[in-house]
Amino acid sequence: MLIVFTANNNGQLLDCGCSVGVAGGLPRRLTAVKRLREKFKNMLLIDGGAFLGTADRQLQNYTVIQAYQKFGYDAVTLGDQEFWNGEAFFAKKVLTGNLPVLCSNLEGNFSLSLFLIKKAKKIGIYAFLHPGAFVFFPSGKDGN
Repeated sequence: MLIVFTANNNGQLLDCGCSVGVAGGLPRRLTAVKRLREKFKNMLLIDGGAFLGTADRQLQNYTVIQAYQKFGYDAVTLGDQEFWNGEAFFAKKVLTGNLPVLCSNLEGNFSLSLFLIKKAKKIGIYAFLHPGAFVFFPSGKDGN
């Protein structure tokens, strides 16, 4: 079984341009995921959170959410950045889609754990968001 793990998309739609030779972006990732799924029928696709950006770009973040829905993730965990645009945006845009959102230590309208069956094996997925992740939020972004 192949497990593919992504994380820290940081709201980027295309290559971040942050270093030489980077060949990223959501369109390229989607192509890679499709190719892997063709080869590995029981592939497990998990995102480790921080898939949204920290800038107040709700339209761009919503576009990232729509793209993530097309990937067919088995589990999408939460990072601090998913809460940057406030609870209303999170509840309306992140939780109303078909993303299998997971966080084992936060209260909310999402799963605390997921159990999947792949190749006749039961797989449990748990994810924890450390409270210290919010230490980098500017004053007022975390409700304080």
